[in-house]
Amino acid sequence: MSLPESGDIVKANIAIVLTDIIGSTKFVEKYGNLASAKWFKAHDKYCISLIYKFNGILCDASDGFLMYFSTVQNAIAFSFAYKSALKKHKFPFKTRIGIHYDEMLIIKTPQHLVEANHKRISLEGIGKSVAARTMSICSGEQVLLTHKACLQYKSRINQNSFISKDILLAC
Repeated sequence: MSLPESGDIVKANIAIVLTDIIGSTKFVEKYGNLASAKWFKAHDKYCISLIYKFNGILCDASDGFLMYFSTVQNAIAFSFAYKSALKKHKFPFKTRIGIHYDEMLIIKTPQHLVEANHKRISLEGIGKSVAARTMSICSGEQVLLTHKACLQYKSRINQNSFISKDILLAC
């Protein structure tokens, strides 16, 4: 086994975002494999298109996604657009989102492994666990930010046009 080259590892302050379909196993049990697969495929299509619309990078997927954004503003804008799309298209499940801002290592996977279907990049650092814990305590109607993400959001003067001016924000 070889370790990644130093040029394949970048240290950066980023907004780490995790989404999750709440109760996905029960959903499959209730609606069956085929119907669930169709809903999940549609969900994934919307989510991935919004990740790229808001300049995010997709890292990993299961019944939710791990992604990152260069700013908390873009992460929040993605989250609101994502929630709106699911509501607009009447998805029959709820999702939750956790956002954390931290210094992380972004590790590029060697090309030969990408060609063998490994993910293109990995995130390493405690921030991924913090974002996951934040997402896990979130209800279906919330987007939860950690204290660090909230402070980073408040410190930016420029607002994102996709974020409503009347959002409820509490640190």
